[in-house]
Amino acid sequence: MALIADRVAETTTTTGTGTVTLSGAKSGYRAFSAAFSVADLIYYAIVGATEWEIGIGTLGTGTLARTTLLASSTGSAVSFSAGTKDVFCTAPASLVSGALGPYADATALESAKPAASNGGRVALVGASAPYAPYMSDGTTWGSLSQSGGDPYVAIATSGTSQSINIGSAGVVDITLTANCTLSFTGAISGSAFSLRLIVRQDSTGSRSITWPANTKWTLGAAPTLSTPANSIDEVVLMTYDGGTTFFGDFVARARA
Repeated sequence: MALIADRVAETTTTTGTGTVTLSGAKSGYRAFSAAFSVADLIYYAIVGATEWEIGIGTLGTGTLARTTLLASSTGSAVSFSAGTKDVFCTAPASLVSGALGPYADATALESAKPAASNGGRVALVGASAPYAPYMSDGTTWGSLSQSGGDPYVAIATSGTSQSINIGSAGVVDITLTANCTLSFTGAISGSAFSLRLIVRQDSTGSRSITWPANTKWTLGAAPTLSTPANSIDEVVLMTYDGGTTFFGDFVARARA
């Protein structure tokens, strides 16, 4: 999730469409480095004489990468001209002018408002109130729900493959009804997402899971699940890079 802070403003003389070099805090304001940490996602505005751009940037050491464009004077990434520009932290209109929706589920949200065209916007998802807030990073919609306990999802029939949105569920209770290949969606780069997976064998038992190849397991090996009928195991997965890598732990075996 992108961050906002008060009284953060610097200048830059960078030209073109790339990462800007920050030249130091303006008088009476703070530098980005005083309010944020390297790799933080930040709402920013860059303003020149007649050129302007609003977006989500990634803070570097003395730099700000223009990661996601939200609005600009040209309708695309601005190729800034020579001269001094102001670079400051701001809340974009897309964030404060009201959330989109509500939409019945994440699929309906993506269909109506594709994440790629709605970077930085907030939407509400759910069949009825209370709705779950989602936010687009310009690539995917991810859940912002952090209060009231972890969202729980039950999957009564796994089938041979199952895609789980890690951005909208903190706990997934899945019953294996066949050998199942799992995949995970919904993670946003720069934010940490964790999932507790309750894995149940059905009345037949001896079902297995094929995990994503990019999962790094404690002790270097994927867990061997319990095989008796109706047995229950627990696995925890975590990612912080948008799902490029998952870290996995086998935390409980054969719960009674």
